[in-house]
Amino acid sequence: MSLDPSDPHDLRPTEEAAIETAHLAVDGLTEKDSVQKAVDVLKQVDGVQDVHGEKGGGVISVTFDARKTHVPALHDALLRSGYTPASTAAD
Repeated sequence: MSLDPSDPHDLRPTEEAAIETAHLAVDGLTEKDSVQKAVDVLKQVDGVQDVHGEKGGGVISVTFDARKTHVPALHDALLRSGYTPASTAAD
């Protein structure tokens, strides 16, 4: 039987990254400094490759390796830094 590496039940180790992008709605991104602080916090999470956000936008886009982290860990990092994940992005 041949196993497919894309099969989630295939437990063979692989070095290939599983890249995903999440758009996180975040309360309190009103100033450039607040955006930069949130970006810096998210960049510290293992597996995060890229982070973008704009003041007043209320959303931070995070590109990460899903084999190393996941969205709840990103939310946890924001919470520890004093930010609150929002349910929706500000208009």
